[in-house]
Amino acid sequence: MKKITVLSTLLCLALIASGCNGNKETPASETKASETSAVTSEETTEETTEATTEETTGSTEADKAESNTYDIKVEDVKTTLSDDYGEYNRILPKLIVNGEEVTEINDEISSYMDENYPLDTPYDNLEGFETDYAWGVKDNTLSFVVSANYISEDFSDKVIFNYDLDTLKPIEDSEVTVRFGLTDDELFSKTSEIYTKCFADRDYIDLNKSIEMIGYDKITPFVTPDGNIGVAGAILSGDGSQFAGSESMCCFDLTTMDFVIFNWYIQE
Repeated sequence: MKKITVLSTLLCLALIASGCNGNKETPASETKASETSAVTSEETTEETTEATTEETTGSTEADKAESNTYDIKVEDVKTTLSDDYGEYNRILPKLIVNGEEVTEINDEISSYMDENYPLDTPYDNLEGFETDYAWGVKDNTLSFVVSANYISEDFSDKVIFNYDLDTLKPIEDSEVTVRFGLTDDELFSKTSEIYTKCFADRDYIDLNKSIEMIGYDKITPFVTPDGNIGVAGAILSGDGSQFAGSESMCCFDLTTMDFVIFNWYIQE
């Protein structure tokens, strides 16, 4: 199931930079300037990452049923639009399982992002969203986290896609939780625990209301790039923040109990 949450890019980066045990100062104000003009070029490139996962059934080694091995490759489909002020990249995944492209999943992600987060020239100037993604796999569950960053303002969205590798079909949040070996209440409790660990002493976060909001309408389980149990959760900014009253989505690793650091946060 797809899940979208709006966040302030600057607030999210400030939280991640300090870590769950780090600096608790209120993030400084900054904005992203809008500088666009007519598009002059476009190019598409592809890069590949891959992984192998095994699904096993049965409660013990003696009872282990037949294993299914998936050869998973994910290629970057990168489109670059450039103007007088720089380049803007849309990077989306192309999934290949056991040597065959999974066009249904690839088309779903691409179509959804193109429809809801386009990058085009409606008024002879470039406007819209850059995109990037990360992915993770655990047993027979595959997750994509796609980031859409608006090029003219300080905000971005994230969209999470969870799929079953056996059927190559989307799966609901509650089913992902079951596959992690958790009940709904256990997932909500772990989410509350990591919120408290990361935000208890930060006056620019309304921790109590953030915890009260925990539910599938505000959090989404997913597999992290490291293959761990992850959760994306909405955090409410408090009165001590310049973003007071707004929600930011942060992604957490429930194994390491810290933020997930995606590839798009790392500056080359």
